[in-house]
Amino acid sequence: LAIFLMLALAVLYRNNGGGTNDAFETTPFCSADGTCHEKPTKPSPRTIYSAKSKEQYDLWWNAHAILNQTAQEFASRLESAREERKTTTTGNKRPLILLGDSITESWIGTNMQLEVPRTKGIYPEVLQQTFLEPKYNLDVLVAAIGGDQTQHLLYRLEHGQLLPQYGDDPESIFVVLIGTNNLGAGELPVPTTEGIVAVVQYLLDHTSSDSHILLLKLLPRQDNHRLVNICPPRCDSKGKPFSSFQPAIQKVNQALEELYSPDDNDDGHQRVTLADCGQIFVKEGDDGMVNEGLMPDLLHPNTEGMKLLGHCILAALADNGLDLSAA
Repeated sequence: LAIFLMLALAVLYRNNGGGTNDAFETTPFCSADGTCHEKPTKPSPRTIYSAKSKEQYDLWWNAHAILNQTAQEFASRLESAREERKTTTTGNKRPLILLGDSITESWIGTNMQLEVPRTKGIYPEVLQQTFLEPKYNLDVLVAAIGGDQTQHLLYRLEHGQLLPQYGDDPESIFVVLIGTNNLGAGELPVPTTEGIVAVVQYLLDHTSSDSHILLLKLLPRQDNHRLVNICPPRCDSKGKPFSSFQPAIQKVNQALEELYSPDDNDDGHQRVTLADCGQIFVKEGDDGMVNEGLMPDLLHPNTEGMKLLGHCILAALADNGLDLSAA
């Protein structure tokens, strides 16, 4: 009887959100009335709203600390190279900083700094076949955490992952791919777009006026089973989950096109190039369906997909007249 009562109390405790893990698991990012509890434009670490468990919450802070250390090492490497250049004819490598979420973190073969099967073969092989090819003169920093939204990237930039050694370098190139997890958490396209713009503006305000920002449009995704997790509040007129993420992604990408048009004469926007690498991952003539051969889980590019993404990024930078060649 005592054991039965203990088990009953444990179940009751769990069902009422007792325990740290349960509180994380049962606290939605957006309430049923549509209120989302983190703002895409306001820097924030992961919270009880955006971490799916206490374990994930702790993993995020650990990943953040590791990235801060990596950023320090990257900055030190750049400083050492500049000192060496004073006494040799060796040219400096151009800093390439890749900012984003799990797709960008794939470049280093991890998710939240943990090795995962889907990234096998990407690091270091694909990195060496793209950005680290000998013909390119690039030094790469990957500052990304799986699951991050715009507000989380803003927080990381403010707290250790944008350092003056590369932030103030006029040769630096920043590649930004962020925002799909805002939509995946239930955020609407307009606030998501505002969050992406906030990231770009932060970089414009805190980096050299001669550095460059390559903003990638959101990639297509077809992991539509996740839509049930955000209904409510994101339901159709019949109260059912939407059938696809694609309409929301298209709205965000269209808004980014309007904001970062090549014809925009704004001085800041001249430093921003918008690139579309999404078509790589869509089947030809199949009504916009994601190519499972490149995105097996319909969200993350595999080895071949990352290789194509890397080449798309390099082509976009070259098309913008940026010199990436080795001296």
